[in-house]
Formats: sequence, structure tokens, C-alpha cells
Amino acid sequence: MLTVVIPWCDRPAISDTLRLNRPLIGEHELIVVNVGGDRDILMRAVNDADLADIRVVHLTGTAFNKSFALNVGLHLASHDACMMLDADIRLCEYDFVAAVEKVDDGAFVTLDRVVAEKDQVGLGRSGLAAVRHRVALDFADGRTIEVETSALFNDGNARSGPGILLASTSRLREIGGYNSAFIGWGWEDVDVIVRLQQHGLRRESHGLGWHLSGSDAAAEPSGTTKRDSELRNRALAFRNYAAGQFLGTLENDVRRCFGTGL
Repeated sequence: MLTVVIPWCDRPAISDTLRLNRPLIGEHELIVVNVGGDRDILMRAVNDADLADIRVVHLTGTAFNKSFALNVGLHLASHDACMMLDADIRLCEYDFVAAVEKVDDGAFVTLDRVVAEKDQVGLGRSGLAAVRHRVALDFADGRTIEVETSALFNDGNARSGPGILLASTSRLREIGGYNSAFIGWGWEDVDVIVRLQQHGLRRESHGLGWHLSGSDAAAEPSGTTKRDSELRNRALAFRNYAAGQFLGTLENDVRRCFGTGL
């Protein structure tokens, strides 16, 4: 058994996500964290999915923040392993037993590939197979952490899925979870990967996900693009690393949400 955490705010795809993922996640604990979204829309989707072990948390009076939502779910997780799943991803070819074995062996697992519904996978094209983007972080103590930030595959417009992450619940809590100082979209997933690797865990990839259609995130209210948001969050992450700060905001977020510490 493990815990699956889904952050949500007004994504209609949640209905399909819960229904289509039921064969895989139906036997696990599921926590959906609604930050600022329409309660009625979400509860209709939850009721239609008819999942046995699902908890819904509604947080009002605050703008959506993905890291904040994930930290609330992480705090409430009951099981030793925890998966962070987007509200618009259908898991395919995902073996939870094999993935948890990797976690038990000292790894954390990110989704190998994500593809849009309209695209196809497995075309077997010759020539270029993938383009991988990596960043290497050199630290004053001589260590280097190399992180793959994204990858594009030449077999049906597939990309990597660093945000769909399965890890030890206790290890995620030890690094302070996610960082809710990141605003908008981008880099919150890479930041956790950096900090898990800095914590001594290795990264492995597993499984395929379908990005459900009509679920793209809207721009921030300020009109800031996703690219601008990601660049801003990345700069903040680098400042944290330069200062030797490798903790997320889990403790502060729990206090903010529940009025108590961990």
C-alpha cells in the first residue's frame, strides 16, 4: 500500500483522471488537495469515481500553489511510500510493485515518459532517439549533482515526467517536502529531485503517462507565462542551494494549514 497525492484547482480532467486511474490506484490511499478550486466540481468527480480510500482536503482563501498542496498531502500520508500525481495524468504501463521495490532499494522514481492523448508512442523511428537536458551543480565541498531537468523523445512527441514522483514518505519529509515559495508553474519538481539526490538517493525512471486533453494550465493572473515562472523559480532554487538551504517549506505549510507543527 502507498499514498497517492493529487493537487487540484479547477482542472476538469480530474474526473477522467480518477476514473481512468482507478484500476491502478484504487487499492491505495488517495488524497486530493483542493487549493482554491470549485468544491462542487471536485466532489462530483470524486463521487463518480467511487474510490474506496479517498480523502479530499479543501483549502480556501488562498491562491493555488502546487507545492503547498503537495506538502499538505505529504503531511497527511499514512503509508511508507508516497506518489505525487498530477490531476491530468493517466498512468499506463505502471507497475507499483516494481516501483516500490526501487524505493525500498534506496531510489526515488519519476515517470519515464508522458505523451498527449492525440499523439502516438512506439513508432520506432530511426536516427535521433531523445534529447536530454541536464544541469550539473558543483558544490564547494567537491560534490557534483547532475540532474536531468527534461527529455524529449522521438517516438510520438513523448517527454519525461519529472513531476510524477514516487518516493519514501519519510525521506520526503526529511527534506522538508516541496517549496511553496515557488509561484506559478515550473521547477518545483526539479527542486525536489535535486534535494533528494543531495540527500543521497538515486533517481530511476519507470512507467508511461497520458496527458489528458484540454487540461493545460492557465497563465497566472498577472499574465506571467509558464516560462517566466519557471525561470523565476529556478533562480530562487539556485539562491537557496548557494546558501546551503536544502529544505522545503513542509513545516511552515503544515503550520499555516493546521495551526500546528509536524
